[in-house]
Amino acid sequence: MGAKVLVFGVDAMELSLVDAWIDDGSLPNLASLREQGLFGVVRNPPRRFSGASWPNFYTAVGPHRHGQYLRTRFNPEDYRYHGYRPDHDRMPAFWTDAAWREKRIAVINMPYAPVHEGLNGMQVTEWGVHDYHHRTIRTWPASLADDVLSKYGGDPVGLCEIDDRTPAEFQAFRENLLKRVRAKRDMLCHYLRSDHWDLFVSVMDETHCVGHQTWHLHDPSHPRHDSDIAAAMGDPMKDVYREIDAAFGAIRDCVDEDCTILFVSTHGMGPTSDGNLVFDDILRRIEGIDVGGGPQAISAIKRVQAAMPAWLRDLLQPIKERISLKVTEELRKGDRAKRRYFSIPTQDPAAGVRFNLAGRENHGLVEPGEQYDAVVEHLSRELHALTDGRTGKPLVERIIRQEDLDLTGYDGNPPDLIVQWAVMDPPWIQSPTLGRIDPIYNNRAGDHRMLGFMMAAGPTVRPGQLDHTVALEDFASTIAGLLGLDVAETDGAPIQSISPGGREN
Repeated sequence: MGAKVLVFGVDAMELSLVDAWIDDGSLPNLASLREQGLFGVVRNPPRRFSGASWPNFYTAVGPHRHGQYLRTRFNPEDYRYHGYRPDHDRMPAFWTDAAWREKRIAVINMPYAPVHEGLNGMQVTEWGVHDYHHRTIRTWPASLADDVLSKYGGDPVGLCEIDDRTPAEFQAFRENLLKRVRAKRDMLCHYLRSDHWDLFVSVMDETHCVGHQTWHLHDPSHPRHDSDIAAAMGDPMKDVYREIDAAFGAIRDCVDEDCTILFVSTHGMGPTSDGNLVFDDILRRIEGIDVGGGPQAISAIKRVQAAMPAWLRDLLQPIKERISLKVTEELRKGDRAKRRYFSIPTQDPAAGVRFNLAGRENHGLVEPGEQYDAVVEHLSRELHALTDGRTGKPLVERIIRQEDLDLTGYDGNPPDLIVQWAVMDPPWIQSPTLGRIDPIYNNRAGDHRMLGFMMAAGPTVRPGQLDHTVALEDFASTIAGLLGLDVAETDGAPIQSISPGGREN
């Protein structure tokens, strides 16, 4: 029983925290793996959004081939955008290829990966995850769902993204995350021991949830750090990291010494740096258009939510998630056709600008060429003049034009400009020409950093630290080599320090 190859994935586990907590003795199992095994830094594809990372891992190709770029798709005819997440990637998971049918494979909670019916093994999706697509557990075989629920119950956390938690709610959130890690530990050990697997893949994403929601409790320099709450409950992030370290130790004990272990975090986490919730209002002010009732309506809704009892907010949260984009659209759609530019969602935590371009948008107002360039120059100058009202530091780090991005294969309508933020949660935004702008509260204290890491141990693994980065697409061919197989289509290459007989170039 056990596995030939075990992939232990962790979603948005921050390397700087792992390093610090290995040093202070809080993560003994990861410390042992790093000391005895192989360590490397994982690079992500050019900035899309964090959800493109795991598809790169399981399809073995980049976003230009699997199609996961942005969260939304804009329609230039009616000036509306909608959430976009394909049910199936353009490229299937590498383990679904015909050559893999003789191998026993288990996949548990791989983010975004659809269930592959007919897999020679088992698959579980959406039991205790950060990003839901169908909002209910799905499995192969279908009967496996009942087995999971009967043994481990439902998800004790539910939706992670809740606005305005009280101290008691943060305590409950932390405890439920720890409970979920333990349940996953027991689940993984049970199914590992139930069969002899060629490949066993699992991902824990409690680090994702706790990073978004409690970075301000971990980080004393965060503008929303509450020392009283932090003193009362400690550091939820450290608690979750320690629990995952313990779970990894237990799961490692469930496999034999001849198993190759790959510990993978595709990307990390850091403090939120964005002004996205007021960005469209900033664009309106720059263009000289009245801000209108949108921000006030959203603020009023948030005040009502904050006054609700916790049980009612929890009950209404799924409804809020489903209708929030529609509500925002109703508040904003009416005047996009009358404006020269407006905000559209893009990669977290950046902001996007779409121009109302003549010949492209249905009611285009900006002519391509010289007029477009002049409008871009003026807008960029105004955005770079925005500062944190508290410190005076620039709010915008960088503005990227669409033509400077490689969006090959993306079939939506991307932003014309991408605005990357530089400041954590400014209390207000200041501009020489626009005056003071008060942001709407951002429920995320932490957000994604697109740098990951990997560790490995096993019979063919050559310990040490890689002197080059590893692409997410490299793991499929590395795993295939360990199992004596090939990957039909890939943009990656085997990691030679893991592959049998391999040598680093």
